[in-house]
Amino acid sequence: MKRIPLFEETAAVITLYLPDVTVISGITSMVSSFGHVYIVDNSPLVLQQNLHLGDVPNVTYLPMGKNTGLAHAMNIGCSTAFANGFKYVVTMDQDSTLLTDLMTVYSRYIEDQSLGQIGALCPQYQTDRSDLKLLEGEDIVKVTMQSGMCISSHVWAQVGQFSEPLFLDVIDWEYCFRLQKHGFKVIRCNAAVLGHRPATTKTISLFGHKYKYGIAEPVRYYYQIRNLLFVSHEYRSVWLAAVAVMKFLKVILLFPHKTVYFHYILDALRDAIKCRMGSYEDARNETHR
Repeated sequence: MKRIPLFEETAAVITLYLPDVTVISGITSMVSSFGHVYIVDNSPLVLQQNLHLGDVPNVTYLPMGKNTGLAHAMNIGCSTAFANGFKYVVTMDQDSTLLTDLMTVYSRYIEDQSLGQIGALCPQYQTDRSDLKLLEGEDIVKVTMQSGMCISSHVWAQVGQFSEPLFLDVIDWEYCFRLQKHGFKVIRCNAAVLGHRPATTKTISLFGHKYKYGIAEPVRYYYQIRNLLFVSHEYRSVWLAAVAVMKFLKVILLFPHKTVYFHYILDALRDAIKCRMGSYEDARNETHR
């Protein structure tokens, strides 16, 4: 019996939020790399008509009609893909680009290894504030970003879905911790490279050297710090708590409009302690009940 190529058994799940035409162009360029592409749109407006998503072959468009959270959107896409018989899914952010043939690299590794203890595969990431390391082979990693993460239906059935109470950030890290709690490993395939644009890059000069760092909207630091603290408590991880502290110090030392960020960070601390999860708006409504 002829073996089905792995990419035909793999679906991509791409989450959108207020995409522009360049994003759609990037999506259409990667359609041929997967057996099918599921696009889950968290935008408040249905954009299928003016972005012509219905015209793209091998694509299923799933509009949520509002921002239901990144975790919920990924769960919708992954559950749909697995229900339709795909053995693997690769989750992707809308601003990510394939710099290498991701599925060829993943296929080679899957064919050569026993998947018994492999929870997820991930690529290296190239951003505008970090140089790509020329690494070979594979490495076991503690955490990874969700964009480019490959998960099997077997793992999904055992470990479960992404944590929807987190809503936006730290969803991928929590899933990595959960994978390891279930005895699985996260493997980085170094020959797989994904272009990624996390936040806005700024540059600062210190002692004659230039350093790049990322800056995002204040509400993103609410999600990051709240969720880091929540997940650090759930998994008893000092490292995750330390990352939250480093983000706070980063705001103090580098960010403009510090009082605005401090307002959101204070809300993050309160909500992490009270276990008020979900969207920022939902957590605020809960405080006024």
